[in-house]
Amino acid sequence: MHTLLQTAKELDPTRLASAALEVSYKAEGKNINLIDDPLGQYVDMVSFNEYLGWYVGTPDSCKTANWATIYNKPLFVSETGAEAKGGFISSTKAMWSEDYQAWYYKEQIAMLKRMPANFSGISPWILADFRSPRRNNPTYQQGWNTKGLIDRNGKKKKAFFLLKEYYSEMEKMYP
Repeated sequence: MHTLLQTAKELDPTRLASAALEVSYKAEGKNINLIDDPLGQYVDMVSFNEYLGWYVGTPDSCKTANWATIYNKPLFVSETGAEAKGGFISSTKAMWSEDYQAWYYKEQIAMLKRMPANFSGISPWILADFRSPRRNNPTYQQGWNTKGLIDRNGKKKKAFFLLKEYYSEMEKMYP
């Protein structure tokens, strides 16, 4: 990966380069998730994928999650999200519902507001649901990745509006 980053910089020294770096969860027995991947020294921005509340735990696990990096570079969440079948309205505890996805992002946003000073942003996975043959849950996926903020019919899910509000707040803070 280091060689690939060097080659990319040689081809275009103006383009920022990053990668989804590894995280040491609960580093050294502390309540810190530390981004200390050795590749971090070669990237322009320290990025990591984070799915607290989807692949592990529930969204409220974000309440106790703390993040740090050993690199003095911008810190960016390169991927995060929870699946929701468009139109499936239930309780916040019902995985695959728009309500669960909204809860997921509500907790994510609260966590992001506690990020270190070098935190620079988030990229939800993904804007719109898309076809994916590897998504085979017959009830909720049916061949679709449903982590989108917009469903397969173009309707905005509940989480879309939470993130829209969050981004509007950020725009006011950093015009």
